[in-house]
Amino acid sequence: MHIVKYFCIIALLFITIVAGLYSCSAKTRQTTDSLPLVKLDAGDYLIFTDDGNIEELKKAITGSIRYFRRLKPGSTVSFAQDVFTVEHMIESLNYFFTLLDSYGQDSTLLNKKIREDFHVYKSSSKVLFTGYYVPILNGSLVKSDKYPYPLYTLPNDMITLNLGDFKESLKGERIVVRVENNKIKPYYSRMEIDAGAIDGRGLELLWVEDKVDIFFLQIQGSGIIRLEDGKEIYVGYAGTNGKPYKAIGEILIKEGKISADDISMQSIRAYLKTHPAEMDRLMNYNASYVFFTKTDSVAVGAMGQPLVGGRSIATDKEIFPQGVLAYIDTKKPLVAKDGSISQWQQCTRFVLNQDTGGAIKGAARVDVFWGRGAYAETAAGYMKDRGTLYFLVKKVGGS
Repeated sequence: MHIVKYFCIIALLFITIVAGLYSCSAKTRQTTDSLPLVKLDAGDYLIFTDDGNIEELKKAITGSIRYFRRLKPGSTVSFAQDVFTVEHMIESLNYFFTLLDSYGQDSTLLNKKIREDFHVYKSSSKVLFTGYYVPILNGSLVKSDKYPYPLYTLPNDMITLNLGDFKESLKGERIVVRVENNKIKPYYSRMEIDAGAIDGRGLELLWVEDKVDIFFLQIQGSGIIRLEDGKEIYVGYAGTNGKPYKAIGEILIKEGKISADDISMQSIRAYLKTHPAEMDRLMNYNASYVFFTKTDSVAVGAMGQPLVGGRSIATDKEIFPQGVLAYIDTKKPLVAKDGSISQWQQCTRFVLNQDTGGAIKGAARVDVFWGRGAYAETAAGYMKDRGTLYFLVKKVGGS
């Protein structure tokens, strides 16, 4: 323990040397994302419509209220140039909840109350909307020929360093390191972990039958492991190895394996399955590796609250506040009986910003959580549309 602490100090000194390597990109990010929201005048508000289930929206609101109640009293939340207390955020969500009870089926009256009582903030640029869902994997509590691939829990030798603690321009930048033979090294990559770098340390949480399934489970961030007796074990995100996420769709398009128009979770999965000799090389293109923990609920988000299908979204938590009421205007698929997408239709609904993700970086990215099941998998796999993101906050004292 004392040795690790000693080398943590060395690591901190190491950061001051390498910090300059990150400063340029960090400054660029701050400039681009410093004003991601524009506050609208009431006369410029859109007509809010909701195509989803109101009870599911109430469930998501309740989760956000629980989250805010657990925060330190007096904590603040920022929207553009406006700052609100956690207590006001709870009041705002409770008030919107009562509006749904009173006017949830009456769009005209609901919009009237929003114009009178809420501030609305609009994303300053068009947003790329994608989707994610809860995958179900077949697995076991023990390793066997049928279930040879491990899900790992978080290793205890990872040291996460927040570079912003040492240089303001690096705020939001983190690196993950380890100590080996008295030297600071980056934490193991996907390729190294799959090759056995952390084997034999009791980190195996469960075992599953398909390596590709693990890869996509890591992208989704949470899932269900179904045992042979029918029991389901819920797993959720515990942390990463600190490597930047890289979408393997990029290399598949670059190499001409799949066209840009045809790229989707489904087409990527199909390619990996039908080209096993290329599987490891392609998956290792994304050096980021996600570790898991068992959870009591399905799909627990970054706030520690269960996500609600169609009502929870993920954004970059360094830019947008978590737990707050939002509204999305994008497109969703309509699925035919044979499982194919028959058409795309407008998707306009209130949501709660309740999660984040390694691939969701910057002000122009939103991931919509679709839940579990066939439709959720289809929507998550194919959704890729530009749209608009809004946030709503109750006015303070009627101002």
